[in-house]
Amino acid sequence: MQIRPTALISGLKGKLGGTVFQMNASRIYARTNARKNNPNSVNWMIQKGYFSNTSQAWKGLTDAQRASWKAVVASWPSYDKYGEPRTPSGYEIFCKVNLVVLGQNQPLITNGFIPAAITPNTAVGIATLTSSAFVVDLGVVGATGFYYAIFAAPPSSVGVLKSKPAYCFMNGIGTDVADLTSIFPIYIARFGAIPVGSRVQIKIQIMSATEGTIGNIVYFSKIAS
Repeated sequence: MQIRPTALISGLKGKLGGTVFQMNASRIYARTNARKNNPNSVNWMIQKGYFSNTSQAWKGLTDAQRASWKAVVASWPSYDKYGEPRTPSGYEIFCKVNLVVLGQNQPLITNGFIPAAITPNTAVGIATLTSSAFVVDLGVVGATGFYYAIFAAPPSSVGVLKSKPAYCFMNGIGTDVADLTSIFPIYIARFGAIPVGSRVQIKIQIMSATEGTIGNIVYFSKIAS
């Protein structure tokens, strides 16, 4: 939780019961005083490695390359937790872009750029969901240089539509070849069998394979037959 400083409250630090109050230059934060578990999952370790690599790569850029990222910050609008616009730093943009790029085994982008428009997300939904098949319909074939990232959640009860399911990455498919795509082997390897009558939720996000920019996300669910 965040608290705005006001004329009555200009600073707040320390512990109160089970709550810890902290401050930075413009915000007061309140959080639960609890120990966080270290997940140490494979996906978490991979993401941690990507972030470490991008941070180190920033230090290895030339002054001119770092200046090129700082020069385009106005073209990468961002918002804080209050929904208010903010200007990210060149370092933030560099890391944001290259985390996506490295995740797709693409070369590191070293020079800042103004992002191009992302092609529309034409994903249709789950075409087939049974105990022996899981096919996603990604819609029409699109422009080159983009791909669909498919995420899926474990099976749940038919009456349960979770607002924040535990999505896991399943596959990345280029928009130039997108169509009916089976994720059945990957899904059962991750979550096990798909019970008949269970509900599965997925989300599909379109991304640029060359710029590391991210487009809109669409959400779908289906009951296994």
